[in-house]
Amino acid sequence: MKVHSVLGPGLLESAYQACLPHELRSRGLEVATQVALPVVYEGQKLEVGYRIDLVVEGRVVIEVKSVDAIHPIHEAQLLSYMRLRGISVGLLINFNVLHLRDGIRRMVDGKDWQKALAQRPSVPSVVKPLALPSYHSRRVTKICKFLQKILASVEISRNLTNAN
Repeated sequence: MKVHSVLGPGLLESAYQACLPHELRSRGLEVATQVALPVVYEGQKLEVGYRIDLVVEGRVVIEVKSVDAIHPIHEAQLLSYMRLRGISVGLLINFNVLHLRDGIRRMVDGKDWQKALAQRPSVPSVVKPLALPSYHSRRVTKICKFLQKILASVEISRNLTNAN
């Protein structure tokens, strides 16, 4: 992912939260940032200050982290955000890793999730590798793979919606 390649690991979450939406938008994706997340408790809507880092295409919650390790509480936080927002697919991305592929976790919540995962998502040509000199090819391939994960997550969410 270009953001990780350019900035590297070890920065505060806020740096990645600022750059990631810019990168995704430049790839033609709709991205909402710092999305307010009220809690509904016993029929009352409570504004308690929760914010989802990113919502991509209205279908995928992305929680950005920059921590030494992903712990179960981080996964629980993402799952709670997904459920409160009514979104079935989420990505937990930890930028504080040497290789970004080691810091990405996808979560799916909802009925028929196995069926949705089994369907092969189509990936728009916007993220297929371009013919570039070999110097750039590995970086472009990494960026494309990361974007394919995000787009696959969007497609899984669509499949879940269609299955219901």
